[in-house]
Amino acid sequence: NGSCVAEVGCYVCMHKELIPLDTFDVLGAGLLFLGGILAGASGIGGGGLNVPLLLLVLNFLFEEAVPISHVMVFGNAIAQNSVNAWRRHPLDPRRPLVDFDVPLILLPMQLLGNSFGV
Repeated sequence: NGSCVAEVGCYVCMHKELIPLDTFDVLGAGLLFLGGILAGASGIGGGGLNVPLLLLVLNFLFEEAVPISHVMVFGNAIAQNSVNAWRRHPLDPRRPLVDFDVPLILLPMQLLGNSFGV
């Protein structure tokens, strides 16, 4: 449970210490771990699972939950790429499992669209 205090007109939210762990810390960590496994297995980033768990179970503010979720999704992406980058295509062992031409074509357009659209 976070308790907010005012200091010189500036509001700072202070969370409890990590140690000792309470029931919600253990439950939240377990649910986030399970959500990361499900997100990695299904190929989604996991932000849609992480943010509600951080908000509802672990009592984070929205401004804190979103960046933490971004770091978790980034870690999941690194783990998935490190596993799949070395795998080979099941029908043609000369080809990699990941088709690297598709991201090379799509990512520049996504970044350009993101620059103008967001």
